[in-house]
Amino acid sequence: MENNLVKVYSQHHFMFPFRWDILPIGFGLDDIKENEPFDKRTKLSSFEESFGNWKRKQYDIKNAVGEIDPNAYNTFTYFHEFAQKTIFDFEYPWKKNQDIIRYYEYTVDEKKENFYEIEHLEKTNKNDWNCKKYHTKTLKLRVDGITLHIFNTGVGVLSYDLSNIKPEQRHPHVILKINDYGRRMYPQYLNLNAVKENFLANKITLQLNDHIIEDDFSIYDDGSIVSTVEPYRLPKFIQQLFPDKFIFRTTPEKLKESKILITKVTDDRMFFQCWYGNKSISEDITTTFKANNKINSDWLYAYIFGDKETNSSIANSELQKEQLNTNVYKRWIGWNTVYGISRDSFVCLTDEADFGYNHLRIHMQGMYYNISILCLAQRASILKFTTEVANITDLAKLNINNDKEKKHQKEIIENIKELYKNYIEFINKIYFREITPQIQGIEIYTQFQKILNIENEIKDLDNEISELHNYVSLLQDKERNDEAHQLNQMAGIFLPATLMFSILGANFYSDDNFLSNFISLPSLIWIAIGCIPSIYFYYKIKNQ
Repeated sequence: MENNLVKVYSQHHFMFPFRWDILPIGFGLDDIKENEPFDKRTKLSSFEESFGNWKRKQYDIKNAVGEIDPNAYNTFTYFHEFAQKTIFDFEYPWKKNQDIIRYYEYTVDEKKENFYEIEHLEKTNKNDWNCKKYHTKTLKLRVDGITLHIFNTGVGVLSYDLSNIKPEQRHPHVILKINDYGRRMYPQYLNLNAVKENFLANKITLQLNDHIIEDDFSIYDDGSIVSTVEPYRLPKFIQQLFPDKFIFRTTPEKLKESKILITKVTDDRMFFQCWYGNKSISEDITTTFKANNKINSDWLYAYIFGDKETNSSIANSELQKEQLNTNVYKRWIGWNTVYGISRDSFVCLTDEADFGYNHLRIHMQGMYYNISILCLAQRASILKFTTEVANITDLAKLNINNDKEKKHQKEIIENIKELYKNYIEFINKIYFREITPQIQGIEIYTQFQKILNIENEIKDLDNEISELHNYVSLLQDKERNDEAHQLNQMAGIFLPATLMFSILGANFYSDDNFLSNFISLPSLIWIAIGCIPSIYFYYKIKNQ
């Protein structure tokens, strides 16, 4: 909960989208999770009302004393009704356990000091590019909350909600460092010292309720940790938030109890959302735009694309202008307000006046925060379904040599049908072309979708899922044809005998002396006439 008496200079959300799968007892390193049905691996009911320090919190537009909370009301009513059911965890009529989302908050004692501290290396001589001497600098952010959004497609988003309340950390270059160093989860490359000099924090410390979690990424100095099987590990400040029910990698030892496996869907960086108030920069951008209808700001480019220094990731001024034109939302740029969206960020720059601080900053925490969560969940779900399709396709193409493999393939076919059903549900309940009737929200969401390439990814995934489903239909058609062929063969084998029996009639033998009539020479001759063609057809079919 924000302390209104404390000035906030910038607000930061570091968001970690991930996949989750429920693994059964006995699961080991050599097992393939796609052998388990999709529904079984993605049951929202496996997430209890509370686990560890996490508590489920359903959305309410009223506060603890029953009064309407204006911010909660405004955020909720901002979205279409169908989108509300996906974005917010709440009870609604006809729900019938058809949960789409569960929302959890980490229990944080507000009376204690809770912070997210970023220690990074800085050159002793900033003006000398060849300087190899470094000292450590520390950036400290207040933890306002840690949240967890869990979706029934088997994805989730973990979010650190942080406030920058230190006056000495209000400068523009510091904001860039917070966003760049604070969201890194493991080395982008090795060696470790080199990556710390350029991208990675030297150490990140998370203090919650007097419990301190530190990670200096030193495990990457140990050659026994890094391998092609496990080239990275999620940092301690993610792993240690979860109780033992959750695991972050499979091990050779078989599971003695069911676990929830969490795996990443991004690279070494978390997505970040940020609000920053700076009168000088916002006015400069507005003035330039009004003068020539163009955006030209090195700092803004670095802010949107998560660079810690201006011009650190681009050396082409024309490309920079082109990307700024694409990634900036311009509706309010004439009023000192700039929104920027990239594949890794959603940022807002305002001046330091009341409207920017008390309204737009709150909007970034409410409506736009939820738009970010939804888009990340969509993107993560697409990546999860893509991975499922790739892995399950190989399993479906097994050579059928014995009854065990036939049974296994039938199970895989059922799993593919289940995957297809869940994909259809995802399209109808999580992927939306529009989520709000508000024009600004429509424009921002559309631009967000375009930059994340969601629509094209959906089209490609739709083709992959359809092809896999068609492949299953072909397999089932083949199986039905094979069964029909076998029945036709059996009918062909017994047809001559049946025909002879029909010619002779059902009363060929008298009831009072059946046995003697059956073994008589005429009877045996007629039986042979009927059976010899059947025997011939049997051996011909067998040797095909």
